[in-house]
Amino acid sequence: MKEANKIAKNIIDISGIDVFDNSRKRKYIEMRSLLTFILRHHCNMKFKEIKNFYEANGKSYDHATAIHSLRAFEMHRRYN
Repeated sequence: MKEANKIAKNIIDISGIDVFDNSRKRKYIEMRSLLTFILRHHCNMKFKEIKNFYEANGKSYDHATAIHSLRAFEMHRRYN
């Protein structure tokens, strides 16, 4: 979790977008997708661990949302 917190902080610092805000605006969704991708592929976190990480930081999230976010990241990456 310590590494995940550092990654989230770096994304927030670089983008200026709080990924734990309960906004549904596209820029927030894309940054959450990026964070989910990094947590899943570089930190080897399971979807339930990702869910718990978001919830520990005040964002309502579940494992199905994490799966959808990860799939959507491929589209965001391709078109941005």
